[in-house]
Amino acid sequence: MRYLKYPRILTFWLLLSALSLMQCSRETTFNPYPVIKGQVTAGGVPVDSATVKLWIAELQSDTLTYITDNFGNYTTERINNRFERAIIIEASRPYTTSSSKEKYGLMPVFIGSDGQNADSIIADVIYVNPDLKPGYSSYHYVTPKRLDFLYGQYISYVYIINDVFGKLLEWGVEHNTEWMSIIPSRIVNPYDSNHLKLGGYVILQVKIKKPLPVGTYDSSILVKTDQGNTVIPVHVVVE
Repeated sequence: MRYLKYPRILTFWLLLSALSLMQCSRETTFNPYPVIKGQVTAGGVPVDSATVKLWIAELQSDTLTYITDNFGNYTTERINNRFERAIIIEASRPYTTSSSKEKYGLMPVFIGSDGQNADSIIADVIYVNPDLKPGYSSYHYVTPKRLDFLYGQYISYVYIINDVFGKLLEWGVEHNTEWMSIIPSRIVNPYDSNHLKLGGYVILQVKIKKPLPVGTYDSSILVKTDQGNTVIPVHVVVE
């Protein structure tokens, strides 16, 4: 079993969380020690030698890296996710050349603590099948196109990916909702805090502030770039 390492500053907090979990007898459909399997494709065609990265969100855990086989398949070792946090899986394959028609992208998948967004869950195996051609523009890509917070979920993530060959991508986000916060969780290949180099991306953590009264809430996030803007609807249900 692979135990992801966490920063030392989290040790005391994790110990308290473990004691709290031991005292709690609630049931969960999410196995805390799953194996993750899947196939990486591009437009439905298997992609060999793709890189699959995995880490536990919110805990700044180690990043595990796997390479797909000739049929695009990958299998992780058993993951220690006993604190039941969201898992982020990131599949990619390097660009060949800027003029190549084989323009593989980067596809993140956010697996919620209840298994949300997984293709399927069978016993202790989570199946995730990323596709590397999700309709990229020639400039940049923002995913997902909508955020739904259901069944007590209060954290999700948004990717902004620079797909501009030889150019920097200037980015920013705006919202005017008091019950929602947005902060950068990870920035890869940046030029500075608001510009991404080719192949760079930023992961934004979107968090719903708790507690909210029972009801339905709707808002939106405006992702602004110098290559165009994207509006992401946000829907929250509190029961």
